Amino acid sequence: GRATAGGPHGRTGAALGRWIAEAARLRSIRLAGEEQELLARKHSGDLWAISQELEKMRFGWKLSHAARNEEKVWSFTDPFLKQRRSAFRPLAELLDAGHEPIMLVGALAAALRALALVDDAVRRGTLTALTGSMHPFVVKKNAELARALRPGEISRAFNRLVQADRELKTGVLAGPLALLKLVLE
Repeated sequence: GRATAGGPHGRTGAALGRWIAEAARLRSIRLAGEEQELLARKHSGDLWAISQELEKMRFGWKLSHAARNEEKVWSFTDPFLKQRRSAFRPLAELLDAGHEPIMLVGALAAALRALALVDDAVRRGTLTALTGSMHPFVVKKNAELARALRPGEISRAFNRLVQADRELKTGVLAGPLALLKLVLE
């Protein structure tokens, strides 16, 4: 499996910083301090995911580009989670800008997973435990949303997302249509 901050092969804090610095050095990548912090925060100590990001950087990928794209994608995922139909305009803008539908489905899956984790923590009263593995802003944003959700809403959203993913991957619907259906139905 993947090595994560809490797993047997994962790293945390200073150890994670040293691991990232060494992994970058081995790939002849010079990381700025903020890039190292971004990698650590973005992937919560998931060494496999960090390695994949470093490989992309090795061949010219810029973390600043990734961060800008994430902000654009959040302009879609946040409205989707709050009020699904309000995500139509941001979705249309992302598709017009050339974002791949499969990537947007993946972004929605990640956003729903984060929401589900926070929702579970809110229900259990263990919300502060998440701040070690999630950015505090993400925890706060999702906690507010989780408190406003009706019971079963996350499960229904996951079911709709799985259906859209299946329609997209099997070609039942073209990518943009599967996403439009997901947002508008």
